[in-house]
Amino acid sequence: MKKIFLAICVALAATILVGCASTKKTIEKQNWWESEFVADKVANELMEEPAITGIGKSSLSGVTAQKAAKADARVSLAQRIGTTVSNEIASSLENEDDKETYKEEATLVANQVLSGSMQLAQMVDEDSGITYVLMGLPLAGLDKKLQSASMKTNNKEVREFMNTLTIEQLKTMFNVK
Repeated sequence: MKKIFLAICVALAATILVGCASTKKTIEKQNWWESEFVADKVANELMEEPAITGIGKSSLSGVTAQKAAKADARVSLAQRIGTTVSNEIASSLENEDDKETYKEEATLVANQVLSGSMQLAQMVDEDSGITYVLMGLPLAGLDKKLQSASMKTNNKEVREFMNTLTIEQLKTMFNVK
């Protein structure tokens, strides 16, 4: 009786371990930490809704590495939003100084809307010891968050642009479906 119980427990544990390993390999196989395009694809699959991503990394160890990589991913996410939005605004401008100003303003606005971001995946490269974290921010409601956050900026062009944004425009800007 004990042998049958032990065999069932071992079979159950093996099934659970294989299931966990196969899920991890599916995410790792896609190399989400190497490309925003692949990261966005993985995020959209994991979240089952359109999202934009930030990829962070840290060479520290343990919990500190995860926290540092998560913070790095949030910075990456804010910069991506800021750069994309400012590029849209600046596409009609010729003065390079104005373009840089818009990028800074848009990134400041983007930093204020990261509250809905979530960690989607984490991977530790065994060879280098680097921890990678994938953060996702759903596009749903992002237009309203950006509009609200933009009211605090003194830059009229950034504020006007943010107030006209729609979810469809954001999907196009960030190339997500």
